[in-house]
Amino acid sequence: MGLRGRKYYVNGGGNKTWFEARDNCEALGGFLVTANTPDELAAALAVTPNPDGFYWLGGNDLETEGVFTWHSGERQTIDGTMWKVGHPDNYNGNQHCMESYFRKLNDRGCHFYRKYVCEILL
Repeated sequence: MGLRGRKYYVNGGGNKTWFEARDNCEALGGFLVTANTPDELAAALAVTPNPDGFYWLGGNDLETEGVFTWHSGERQTIDGTMWKVGHPDNYNGNQHCMESYFRKLNDRGCHFYRKYVCEILL
């Protein structure tokens, strides 16, 4: 568990789909991680055993293709430099959930299994 400002991060543990991870974070009273800046992403990944691995984050464009919003409802804009080069790309028309991979953002199909990090507000 890591503490940052008025929130703390919890390593969700096992692999889940994006929807399962979202539900697990909500059961803990939180959300999948919101990371608007590289510093926020680094703080969240610090609770994981491998910050360069695949982890679900709270961003998705399920409502409107290409417009990523946060599971938490937070309205801040995502720093565009945080995306992997060439992403988001919605490969094959089905990549609507956000993951972290090598500390960069990537869009991925929500049905894949990934580890995840929850954000809980104090």
